[in-house]
Amino acid sequence: MNQINPLVKGLFDVLASELQSCLLTGHIGDASVSWGDDITDPGSSDLIWWSWSLSIDAGCRVLAGAPMEVWREVCGLDPEVTPAEFDAGSLAILTPVIQEAARSRFGSEVTCAAAERSEGPAGEWTSGNFIIKPASGDGMPINFSISNDLQAALGGSPSDKSEPEAQESTPLPPAARSSADILMHVEMPVTIVLGRTKMRLKDLLRLTTGSVVELDQMLDDEVEVRVNNCVIAYGEVVAVNSNYAVRILRMAPPRSAPNLRGRLPEKAA
Repeated sequence: MNQINPLVKGLFDVLASELQSCLLTGHIGDASVSWGDDITDPGSSDLIWWSWSLSIDAGCRVLAGAPMEVWREVCGLDPEVTPAEFDAGSLAILTPVIQEAARSRFGSEVTCAAAERSEGPAGEWTSGNFIIKPASGDGMPINFSISNDLQAALGGSPSDKSEPEAQESTPLPPAARSSADILMHVEMPVTIVLGRTKMRLKDLLRLTTGSVVELDQMLDDEVEVRVNNCVIAYGEVVAVNSNYAVRILRMAPPRSAPNLRGRLPEKAA
């Protein structure tokens, strides 16, 4: 049996917990949810697959596949509903479940799009077989799969499905790799500083349409590229497809370089 990356296991554990909480407050009532990696063949013709995309990245997707009779039970559909009548609106119960599971890993800003009909997962995707066990009756299987991009965002890859001995030789613990990979998806505001000036309050109040504010920078001077108010590079203003752009001329020296204090001092007016 292949070993699933511990970070993926954590996501599946939360997904099972969220699904169980959802079912307990829904029409199924007292039900338990468990999962394992002994999945049903994803290519099985009786599985109907749906896909949810996460706002982390377009490639970060969660798939779920189950026979139609299982979908009827999970979604509370009429027994007469056919696969052709089974639409995304019927799966509204699962969208918040997947969203909350993703937020447990990536934070509260992550959102989950509505379900879309899909083909089964690619062979290298990581899958788990979830079993919904009502208080009475047989267990109902649902296959959940996550895309390679989502697994990479969690801090792993399909190659991480290795024996435990090989995982022990990894230099960094999975949690450390996960933190670094998550940060790679954080968006940062980039500011281009053309120049500065200082003005008296009375002069500010006199500004009107057409007023000219003179800056302390010459036309051919380099502009600053700042992230979080820290200078990271210097460049020149150019035009690209009728838009302004900045060509990087040189990178700012590292923080350890002499005379650099992270946040550069403001220029005098």
